[in-house]
Amino acid sequence: MKKRTAQALAELFGTPVSEGTVASMTRRAADGPDDFLDQVTDRLAEAEVAGFDETGLRVAGKPHWVHCARTDKYTLITCHPKRGTKGIDDAGVLGRFRGVAVHDAWAPYDTYADARHQLCCAHALRELAGVHETASLDAPWCWAEQVGLLFTGWPTIAIGTSVLGVIGLLYRMAGRSDSIADAAHYLGLWVAFSVTGAVFTYLAAALRMPLYDTAFTAMDAAVGFDWPSWSSFVDAHQLLKVLFTAAYVSLWPQTVGSILYFAYTGRRDRNADLFWTAMVSLAITTLVWAMLPALGPFVHVRHREPDYARAVLALREGTVSSFSLQTIEGVVVMPSFHTALGVAYVYAHRPPARSFIPAVILNVLMILSIPSEGGHYLVDVIGGFAVAILSILLLKRDLKRVLP
Repeated sequence: MKKRTAQALAELFGTPVSEGTVASMTRRAADGPDDFLDQVTDRLAEAEVAGFDETGLRVAGKPHWVHCARTDKYTLITCHPKRGTKGIDDAGVLGRFRGVAVHDAWAPYDTYADARHQLCCAHALRELAGVHETASLDAPWCWAEQVGLLFTGWPTIAIGTSVLGVIGLLYRMAGRSDSIADAAHYLGLWVAFSVTGAVFTYLAAALRMPLYDTAFTAMDAAVGFDWPSWSSFVDAHQLLKVLFTAAYVSLWPQTVGSILYFAYTGRRDRNADLFWTAMVSLAITTLVWAMLPALGPFVHVRHREPDYARAVLALREGTVSSFSLQTIEGVVVMPSFHTALGVAYVYAHRPPARSFIPAVILNVLMILSIPSEGGHYLVDVIGGFAVAILSILLLKRDLKRVLP
C-alpha cells in the first residue's frame, strides 16, 4: 500500500516520494485529526450534492469496507467491518444528509429517505451496456429488446465518457485547473445524456402511436401560419437561407462553446443550469413525442423523406432494427427539442453573463429557422417553448438542490 501510494503521489504531483516518507506522513497525519475530520464530516453532511461509494479492503487479514463520501472540495474515507448501514452510519455523513446523494445501486443507500438519490451516470452507462450485451431476445425487462431494436457502439461511448470523467477527476484532485475539470465533467455528462436520450426517442417512435400531422397542420392554420408559404419565402431569399441553415446546425457548437465558456469563467452554476434544463426538457419531450408522433411537413406537405423521417418510418414499420449510436439523429417532431434547447441556451447565458446578447441573437435566428430548416410545424415550436419554460420552473421550484 505504501509503495502504491508513493507511486500515485509521484505521478499526480511530479515529485518522487519514498515509501518511508509516506509512512512518516501517515503517522504525523494520524496524530489528532479529530477536529479536522469533524469539520469535513459536517461540510459533507451540509452539502447540496455529494457522492457516496464503498469498496472492499483486507485489514489484518480480515475483510473490511472502505466507505467514501465526497464533494468537489471535501473527501472523507472511513474503514469499517460492515458494508451496509452500520458502516455508512459510522462515517457520520449520509445519516444526516439532506441533499442529492449520488451513488451506485447498492440497496442500503436508498434506505436513507431524507436524502434525494441519483444513480451515478457511469454506473447507468455500464448497466445499459451490460443490458445490450447480455439481454436475451425475450427479456421482458428490456424495452429495446421487446421492440426488436439493437443499438450498437456502446463501448465507444463508454470509453469517451470515461476518458472525459478521468480527465475531470485528475484535474480536480490535483488542483491544477478547475476550468479543465469542469469542462471535462460537463462534456462527459452531455455525451452520456445525449446518446441515452436519443435512444429513448427512438424507442418512443417504435410504439407506433397514431400520427398527428393532420391535426398539427390544422392547428397551424388556426393561428394563421402557412408552412409551405413560409418555407418558400425562406428558400427564395438566399441570405436568409444561409443564416437560417447556419443557425439551425449550431446546436452542438453552442453546447460545446457554452460548456467551455462557463468553465473558463468559473460559472459552474450556469453549466448546471444548461445541463439540467436540457435533461428535464428532453424527458418531457420524449413523453409527449411518444403520445403525439408526427412525420413533419417535409413528409406531410412536400412528400419528401429526409433522414429523420426515414428513421421514424423504419421504426414504425419494423423494417430496420439496428442503429449505430455514432449516427443516430434527432427524430422528434412535436415538441421541438431544438426550440427547447434554444430557450435553455438563452436562460443559461442570462445577465450578468457577457455572452447574453450574442446568445439571444443566435438563438432567435435558430428558433426562426426551425420550421423551414428542421421541418417542424409552428405548433412544434410553441410546444418546445412550453417544455423549456416548464423545465426551468420545475428546476427552480423542486430541483434547486440538484444544482451544484
